[in-house]
Amino acid sequence: MQGNGWLTYAPYGKSLLSDIHPNFVRFEVVENTNHKTFDFTHSGKPYRPSTQGCFGLDLPIWNGNFGKDSLFGINISLTASAYLWMDLFESQTSPVINTDYRISLPTATFIHRHNRKFLKNYSVAWSPFKHESTHIGDEIQIKRKEAGYAIRRVNVSYNYTELAFTLNEPEDRTVQCHTFRVGFMHLFFPKEGWYRITSSAGDGDASLAHPTVSPFEAYFQYQYQTPTSRHGIQGVISAEIRNRVIYGYDLT
Repeated sequence: MQGNGWLTYAPYGKSLLSDIHPNFVRFEVVENTNHKTFDFTHSGKPYRPSTQGCFGLDLPIWNGNFGKDSLFGINISLTASAYLWMDLFESQTSPVINTDYRISLPTATFIHRHNRKFLKNYSVAWSPFKHESTHIGDEIQIKRKEAGYAIRRVNVSYNYTELAFTLNEPEDRTVQCHTFRVGFMHLFFPKEGWYRITSSAGDGDASLAHPTVSPFEAYFQYQYQTPTSRHGIQGVISAEIRNRVIYGYDLT
């Protein structure tokens, strides 16, 4: 339901289709690099297909429009997601490679509508606190332990705040729209870094891991949607560029 008040839907402040952390349900078949850590059959191939599923939630809390012709709007929502990376094409065990979990405090989004030919609106979204926890699959941990790897598990767990600016939120899903979004993430506790290895927990030799230097992660997204045809068909192109953190440890 769209409107003003509590528990009402707002058509802005949503994840774009290419978002690596979407707040909607998405299933993908992807082609990714085949590092020997994940190569159960020892194929030696540089790339291989895998499957990824994201189960995201965007729960509306409060939404309001104000000003002449609803020129401005504010939306507050609660997001969470779980990400599952599986290798359904692997013939032995079809292992779970990795799972991610994300929770957050409510996100506030402000929108200023212009309704011009190209500049339809702009918005600013702020998530004051988010938490991500990543868990490597059991099969991977067992393999690394049996093979005697110096590092068997990396505990990727961190808290951060996120700010995003969007030009042309696709409020109207039926019309042509060019959407541009740039976002920044910053660690709440930079000294703790993005991940850790705990020797006492059986993760391996913590001295081999070096903390990441930058507390920032930035991304840029672009999405184009065509007008909906008279048969209800619409085309969407969505892309994301993100400077992911490079972990300071040897996977082997």
